[in-house]
Amino acid sequence: MATVEAPIEVNPAAPPPIAYEPSKAVLAKWRAEIAEQFPDPAALVKTDAGYAQITRAITRGRSACGGIERKRKELKAGALDYGRQVDAAAKEAEAAVREIIAPLVAAKEAEDAAKEAIRRAAEEAEKARIAAEEKASREAEEARLKAIRDAEEARLAAERKKLEEERAKIEAEQQAERERVAAEQAALKAERERHEAEKRKADEAARLEREKLEAERRAVAAEKERLDRIEFERQAKEKAEAEAKIQAERLAKAREEAAERQRLEAERLAKEKAEAQEAERKRQEEMRPDIEKIHRLASALEAIEFPRVQNAQAVALLASVRSDLKIVADKCRNFGQRARGAKREAAHVG
Repeated sequence: MATVEAPIEVNPAAPPPIAYEPSKAVLAKWRAEIAEQFPDPAALVKTDAGYAQITRAITRGRSACGGIERKRKELKAGALDYGRQVDAAAKEAEAAVREIIAPLVAAKEAEDAAKEAIRRAAEEAEKARIAAEEKASREAEEARLKAIRDAEEARLAAERKKLEEERAKIEAEQQAERERVAAEQAALKAERERHEAEKRKADEAARLEREKLEAERRAVAAEKERLDRIEFERQAKEKAEAEAKIQAERLAKAREEAAERQRLEAERLAKEKAEAQEAERKRQEEMRPDIEKIHRLASALEAIEFPRVQNAQAVALLASVRSDLKIVADKCRNFGQRARGAKREAAHVG
């Protein structure tokens, strides 16, 4: 799509030309591009890539329509007549855009509707299948139970018929025969009752067994959970103790290493101090004769007798010489003291 042109300055006296973006030339070009890119939108929209391309093209067209609407409002800000012209041009441009993307929108909406119909049909089919299976299962179970009841009723009916025929046949026979038949009927009834009682007993026993097994399973699971928790706590405790022991060993080792470094440093400093003191002592011992000589020179300089003079220049000269000699004598007198001061400074640094 072409870039948007600079905004048009509206002159109320002479309204600017109505021009929208995209222009007619751009719309014609875009129409050709859409026709070339989407020759069969209904087929292309069925593929993932085609569906995405058509969606982007529709979004682009709708974005253009939004730009046209914003431009329409901008141009319509003048007079109503000019606004109607703006609206007409906007409708024309928007209609052209919608016409361009109409096949794409129709294809996309048709594909979306087809997909939705397929999805709903699949859901309905699955519901119908489940309902049919449930109905078939229910009917099969009912038929099975009915067959059992019918068979039992047929058997009982046959037995009753047989008994009636026998009773009719031997009605005239002895009462003992009638009692025997009655006894047989009672025995059959007792047997059925016994079977039913045994069945109820078996069902109750099975239920109790299931409950017992379930209780045992829960108990085993609870015991396993308890043992797992104990094991986890034990491992956690052992791990914490091991980590604490390692940390303590590391701390003790670090302290020992620091103490060893301090000891070695103290020994080094003590050794250096002792060596410095010994060197200073030797130097002082070696310098002692020179110090004594220089001190005697200081005494000799201090003992010099200056002549009495009257001339002012001579007096000034002798005063200056006396001052200079005093400075030299003090330097000589302090010579040993400076050496001792250097010795004390070296000891202090050590």
